[in-house]
Amino acid sequence: MKRNAWWAVLPVCGLLAHAAHGALLDDFGETESGGLEMLSSVNVGVADELDESGLSDTHVATTTRLTRVTATTLELVGLDQVQAVISPVAGVLDYASTSGASGMLLLDYTVPGGGTAIDLTNDLSLLVEFLQFDPGDVGGLPVTAQISDGTFTRSLTKSLTVAGAQPLYFPLGEFAGDAGIDLASIENVRFEFEAVDGYGADFRIREISSEDFIPEPSALALLAIGAAAVLRRRG
Repeated sequence: MKRNAWWAVLPVCGLLAHAAHGALLDDFGETESGGLEMLSSVNVGVADELDESGLSDTHVATTTRLTRVTATTLELVGLDQVQAVISPVAGVLDYASTSGASGMLLLDYTVPGGGTAIDLTNDLSLLVEFLQFDPGDVGGLPVTAQISDGTFTRSLTKSLTVAGAQPLYFPLGEFAGDAGIDLASIENVRFEFEAVDGYGADFRIREISSEDFIPEPSALALLAIGAAAVLRRRG
């Protein structure tokens, strides 16, 4: 799989235009250290988890961001690597893994005790904006979004299947789980990006937010085609 440097962010943000945010959950513009946050599992050969906590500003509160990279026992010593880098200057999260790696990236956002909960009652979807996705040999990347009010939990899994820059929407009406969840008082939002065992995946994320609309499937298809064309011209 082609490995790309974390700073080589493709200037295709214009293709990811969308309606005004309901809530900006993370623009990766802030880290606990003030500089790069890097989690890397290199040649471990055993199950391993690396955690890093940072801060992420939302429109209603400051949530704690837990970033976790997990490497499984399928990693080959001397060959495989799973890495996530958050650059606050570039405002991007870069995830890269070798073609034989079996890794997972977790982004977990929790409202601190006594903090203001996230209100999703006026929103229709959650959105992860990808600056780049390279599926390699995997053919797709399952992404699971989960929301919780501290008592009830709902979740939804979507998959990336096309290479390139693209938005990935999670319509709130499609989330499955506890019907009694209070969307006005969400205390935790998490995203799991899990590659198929034995296959790597590379991607860059620019922003995570909630949205007050759900795009038509035809609009998403056109967006993906346009992104792919730009990537080909720049390749």
